[in-house]
Amino acid sequence: MARISTDHFEHGKYYIQHTEDVEPLLNHLKELRNNPEAYKASPARWRKIGEIPLIIIEQWLKEGFNALAPGNGPEVIKRLERDYPYLLAVDKI
Repeated sequence: MARISTDHFEHGKYYIQHTEDVEPLLNHLKELRNNPEAYKASPARWRKIGEIPLIIIEQWLKEGFNALAPGNGPEVIKRLERDYPYLLAVDKI
């Protein structure tokens, strides 16, 4: 994912804007959701359920939620299923 930061000065204030091109990620996750047989062919013991772009992690931090804190896994899954189902690689967790 390409992360881009731009900055500018306007009306006496300095602004930094972060953007992220998540289209390749979204396409990959959609492909995984639409092809569950890919997991059955994998010898891996772990299964990818999704990915969270840094821009979402940063937004959650601004809202006071730390997705990376121990014990927050169930809340992360709840938020993904509710607000960002397209970030999941599976239909059901």
